[in-house]
Parts: sequence; structure tokens; C-alpha cells
Amino acid sequence: MHEYPLRFTKEDAIRSLIESTYSAPRTVLIESDDGAVRLPVVLTSATAQYVPFAAHTGDTPAGCYEQPDWRLEGWVVPSGFNPRQPPAHVRLFIPAPFDDTLLWQVIPIGITPDEEIRVISD
Repeated sequence: MHEYPLRFTKEDAIRSLIESTYSAPRTVLIESDDGAVRLPVVLTSATAQYVPFAAHTGDTPAGCYEQPDWRLEGWVVPSGFNPRQPPAHVRLFIPAPFDDTLLWQVIPIGITPDEEIRVISD
């Protein structure tokens, strides 16, 4: 799981989900602070996640959240440099209020039950 600053808006995410076509993908950008990682991603799904037992302060009662956390999934748009490289499927988690932090990970393709699981932390 990697943590980067959020570089796109809700509107960018909606455009990627709804307006992308095969020939004209609408991407959102995953980018590290230093710019060493820049991944254009076409989003394919979005799930609102309301966490009922998290610490909460504000005007609404416990368990009643005005804004959800978001879990998004999508595919990294290939650069065209290596057409034989398989596409990378990614999962993104954006905590409410969708304005600061982005957590993301690559979703393995074709894993087997006996395969070693590696956890990488930045």
C-alpha cells in the first residue's frame, strides 16, 4: 500500500468513470511527491464506504456520516513503450472528505494460493 497526495478531484474521477472510451480514455493521475511515480489511471468502479464505528466528531451523531470514504479501481494506461507488458490493475482508497490523501496498491493478476505475498511500505 502506498500513500501519495491526492492529485485529482471528485469531478475528475466521475469523468474518468463515465466519459472514458477505448480510444479516448479520461485518466486520473497517481503521482508521488517527488514526481518519480506518475501513473495515469482509467477508473472502472467506485464504491462509497461508510465506516460506522470510526472516531467521529461534528454535528452528526455517531454512525451518521455526511461524506463516505471512497474505494476506486481502475487500470494504468500503458505508455506504449512496452506493448508486451501486461496492464496493471490498481485499487485506490480515498478517505473523506476527498481532498488530501490517496492510498493505492496494485491488484495482482493471476495469483495462486501458494504464491508468496509481499507487503511493501513507503
